[in-house]
Amino acid sequence: MASLSLLQKSLLLPLNTIRYVVSEPVITGALLFALTRGSPELKGKLLEPFQSTLLATNGEARLALFVKALKVAFAFGFISRANEALNRLALNAWSLGRVGTPWSWDGKTEIVLVTGGCSGFGFEFVKGFAGKAKVVVLDISPFPAELAKLPEVYYYKCDVSDYEQIHSVANAIRKEVGHPSVLINNAGIGTGKSVLTSEDKVLDKIFKINLISHFILIKEFLPAMLSNKKGHIVGISSVAAVLPVPGLLDYSCTKIGVLYLNDGLRSELHTSYPNGKTIQTTVVHPSWHKTAIIAGREDRLERYGFKIDPPTNVTDKVLEHVFAGRSGQLFIPKSQGHLTILRALPLWLQDTLMGIHRTATGFKVKYVLLDCDNTLCLSEHLAFEACADLTNELLAIYDIPHRYTAESLLEDFVGQNFRGMMIGLQKKHNFQMPPDQLEEYVNKELGAVTKKLSEKCEECPGATEQIEKLHEQGYPLAVVSTSAKPRVVASLKKVGLDRFFPDDKVFSAATSLNPPSSKPDPKIYLFACEQLGVKPEDTVTVEDSKSGATAAMRANIPTIGYVGVYGIEEGKEKMEQMATVLKEQTKVREIMYDWKDFPKLLAAIENSA
Repeated sequence: MASLSLLQKSLLLPLNTIRYVVSEPVITGALLFALTRGSPELKGKLLEPFQSTLLATNGEARLALFVKALKVAFAFGFISRANEALNRLALNAWSLGRVGTPWSWDGKTEIVLVTGGCSGFGFEFVKGFAGKAKVVVLDISPFPAELAKLPEVYYYKCDVSDYEQIHSVANAIRKEVGHPSVLINNAGIGTGKSVLTSEDKVLDKIFKINLISHFILIKEFLPAMLSNKKGHIVGISSVAAVLPVPGLLDYSCTKIGVLYLNDGLRSELHTSYPNGKTIQTTVVHPSWHKTAIIAGREDRLERYGFKIDPPTNVTDKVLEHVFAGRSGQLFIPKSQGHLTILRALPLWLQDTLMGIHRTATGFKVKYVLLDCDNTLCLSEHLAFEACADLTNELLAIYDIPHRYTAESLLEDFVGQNFRGMMIGLQKKHNFQMPPDQLEEYVNKELGAVTKKLSEKCEECPGATEQIEKLHEQGYPLAVVSTSAKPRVVASLKKVGLDRFFPDDKVFSAATSLNPPSSKPDPKIYLFACEQLGVKPEDTVTVEDSKSGATAAMRANIPTIGYVGVYGIEEGKEKMEQMATVLKEQTKVREIMYDWKDFPKLLAAIENSA
């Protein structure tokens, strides 16, 4: 595998260089002129470095062969540039200028609508258009504070996979802001699953967000553009539309759909609709750019020769086309446009180039499993406050003088559910509860803790942002907790994470198993993996406690130990102490001090798999 990867990389880099030189007639033409029409002095200077090597023997014959190659390259480059010019004319109804009324950008009246505007390319689109137009953002994610500060930027929370939401929000936009003159269909998600491991619900959502929402939004806003004889519809596709990537076939299929939608819409505009030629369309095929979908994979991609560009490379180019009122089909970087000839290459070369993408982009982790208490949500202390009261009540019943505070109870029983705590409490203080009394107190604890969490629970700092990024990247997510399911759901709902974890993706050792269990017993992890249809070793989890990390280890799940919560609640010394415990006693793969480090830690696990 290593030698194959090296071969792929060694092929890719020279091919990129040769392709660039061959496609630039300015370079090949200048060399050709210098060697055939230039002065003897200029020709001598150009050839001097090669006199003792390439031209040492049969110099004249080799030079003649090189000149022939330059002529071919110049012709190829010239034809390519002429082809690009003709393509631009075809995209714009064979007009050098804009069809219809003279194009002018009026920042006071223009309205730009961007889907998925809270992150990635969408975030940069909003920043680029702000101050030059009114900007409407459609996104299911929270509105970033940085964008909220920009002038005349309007945020509408909208799940573009829900068509009723689109219709409702579109009506609100027309009423409250106006009719958009630019529509940028940018929202998109993907997964790292193969065809056989893909999930029906996830597939449905990917196609709705990445492709069908484009149809719905165009239907909503194109009529007004036609009436006003002014509009621009932009679809964000991908190089995956011309080079499908194994493990991203769902994403690739939607992106080729975006390409076909753009081409078909342009044809309909030119032939079927009154004023259709006054509407511009642009489809964009970005390659690898620094957005959430490749977070944590930059090193791997660069290792295989891929350049990671900033998202502004894409957004700036699109802004140029919109402001100029010109349609376009943009490959960014431009050199990626040559991927369109891939299908004409021999199959062995296609497979080699595909292998580069497979090696560089394969998503090894099939599911991200997450503990809840003190991993996603700051819930342990609140829960133990309620538990301490019930525990002390119980100890009093059995005439045991010891009393617990929330802190001391947390110290002794962190990571265990209340049932597990009660079993441990009986062993520690040498008493025995009847089964019906145990059930009574388990139910009491559940009600008291759930109420407190639903009122006061907060997120672990930075967790929501990373979960949103994982969702955008298409990682399947699930919660695997030792706590009772109602309190887990209450915590997730209070901090706003419930939208990422539907009921069938929340697993509880206290509720989902019969009989109930508690970490460090690995049963809940094994049960979750069985229900999700994934092997434990193909997942990764995040745990904050020794008992939780032990359960994951026993289930053979690569684990990231989160210790940042200890720094928040108990200080740096305790945080470092827990890092040592998790690393040495439970063999977690990585230690996470802050949620912002999660992408690189996940990538480290994937790269080592």
